[in-house]
Amino acid sequence: MENVLLNASDAEKYGGQYIAIASMEDRKVVASGKDPGVVLDEAKSRGTVNPILVFVPEKDAVLLFPLRAD
Repeated sequence: MENVLLNASDAEKYGGQYIAIASMEDRKVVASGKDPGVVLDEAKSRGTVNPILVFVPEKDAVLLFPLRAD
């Protein structure tokens, strides 16, 4: 199985939004939008039992994550 969640055209289409996919096996986007709660509710109302919520960054976005020093 390919390790790509979204192809390039989908990533550009959904940039800056949350998406809900049906499962890791069936990566079909079942709902999308700016509000994660609304996206999850919409996916469930469309029959997806356990949707997976993902934020798609905008093209060329730089994401910074703090590292914890132990």
